Amino acid sequence: MKYRRTAVTKLDTPEGADAHLRETVEQFKYCANTASEWCWHGDDGYHVTSKAKAEDTL
Repeated sequence: MKYRRTAVTKLDTPEGADAHLRETVEQFKYCANTASEWCWHGDDGYHVTSKAKAEDTL
């Protein structure tokens, strides 16, 4: 049986880096949502599951 573990660590950022971290998170969420919408578009049951095809297109 395979197990997956998650290690929780405290992120210690320098003073003033909060805005940069938030911007990075927003960019990541935008990209993840764009990829999700493109790969799982429509109700026809067709989904793009090829990582290479998605990367090339997006």
